[in-house]
Amino acid sequence: EIIKQINPSHSNVWLFGHEPHLSELVEFLTGESIKKFPTCAVFQISFTAKKWTNIKEKSSKIIFSLIPKDFIPRNP
Repeated sequence: EIIKQINPSHSNVWLFGHEPHLSELVEFLTGESIKKFPTCAVFQISFTAKKWTNIKEKSSKIIFSLIPKDFIPRNP
């Protein structure tokens, strides 16, 4: 419901929150299972709907995700 209330002049928004609500939201919007959603994880989601009011279950897809572990240098 909060997403549907976003001002239509905004084409990009950031949502911040805590677990388990964020992984549940990503799973609801994309239909994809999120096995682990660590602290400070970031997901970019693209919606097929043209208006925020048309957002519904499984109406988007994950474009990319980043987790803190992605920034740890790996030893060669």
